[in-house]
Amino acid sequence: MGEVAEVARPCGDCTFCCKVMAVPEVGTKAGTWCSECQIGVGCKIYEDRPESCQVFGCAWAMSLDFPEEARPDRVKVMFHLDEIHGLPILLARCDPGRPLAYRKPLVADMIQKLNKAGYDLIMITGKVVDIFSAPGYEWRIHSVKYTDECINVKVRTKPRT
Repeated sequence: MGEVAEVARPCGDCTFCCKVMAVPEVGTKAGTWCSECQIGVGCKIYEDRPESCQVFGCAWAMSLDFPEEARPDRVKVMFHLDEIHGLPILLARCDPGRPLAYRKPLVADMIQKLNKAGYDLIMITGKVVDIFSAPGYEWRIHSVKYTDECINVKVRTKPRT
């Protein structure tokens, strides 16, 4: 079992992750509300929640310099840390009903700040994947396969010249 994610601030009534993340243990697909979620309240089985939920780490809740007003349910975009081919990556998922939410000024500013801090970012907007690259590197995309369970990106990164 993976390490349980620690949060620096409470989720409050935000349950956005329960909509945008897949929870294969209970058959929930990304972009649909988890059957175990009480929207605006929290997980009905929190004490016994699936492993994928236990190890998931919302960047806002982990306080990665995200402002209070950037809470995922308010901006309709959720950021979380992950790894692809051994490279640390920041993923962001838009509410499927608001696929352009990442264009809001607050979110766009956060993306720029994260890129300047060295984070590459993969933005998932429904079935579309956009990559925002940190300065100094570029992504060479060979293929992107997105399913409800995972993102499979074949890439090579190289220093920009």
